Amino acid sequence: MDDDFIETLVFEPCEFQLATGNSVKIVFANFWERLTDSDRQLGAKPGQYYAIRIYSNEDVLSSRMTLQYELREKYEFDTAQVENIWEWLQSLVENRGHIAYEGLEDFVDDFSHQISEMLDEDAVEHFERLPLIADPESFDKVDDSVFNDQNDSEKDDPGPAR
Repeated sequence: MDDDFIETLVFEPCEFQLATGNSVKIVFANFWERLTDSDRQLGAKPGQYYAIRIYSNEDVLSSRMTLQYELREKYEFDTAQVENIWEWLQSLVENRGHIAYEGLEDFVDDFSHQISEMLDEDAVEHFERLPLIADPESFDKVDDSVFNDQNDSEKDDPGPAR
C-alpha cells in the first residue's frame, strides 16, 4: 500500500473509559523506529512505520497513560482496513459498548478478534474475485494422470546391484 493512501485518511484518536474506570486511547499514526545505541553508533537511520498504538492507565500507579500495545501494519493489520477499524471503534464509543469491558486485556482481545475478522472478510472477498477458482474445471487444465506413472517405473527398476 502506498503512503498516499494513508495521508488521505485523518483519524482522531479514539478515547474512552472501561468499566473499571481506566482510560484507553487508541492512535493510528506514522511512527519512527527506536534504535539502540549500538545501531546509532553503526550509523543506522531510523525508519518509519504505521501502527495502531493502544495507551492506557491500567496497572499504572499514576493517572498518566502509557503505551500498552502496538499493532504494526503488515503484521497485525493492513492499512486498507484502518477505515473499517476506526468505524468499529467509533461505533463502540457511540453505543457505549466500551463499558462492557472489565479490563484492557478484555478489550484488546476483542479488538484483535475484530481485526482478524476484517482480515478474513478481505481474504474471502479476494478469493471470491478470482475467476479461475470459481470454475475449477477451467483452472485445472493439466491431466495429472500422466504424472502417476512414476510409481510404475519404480517396480521395473531392480535397484542397486549388490
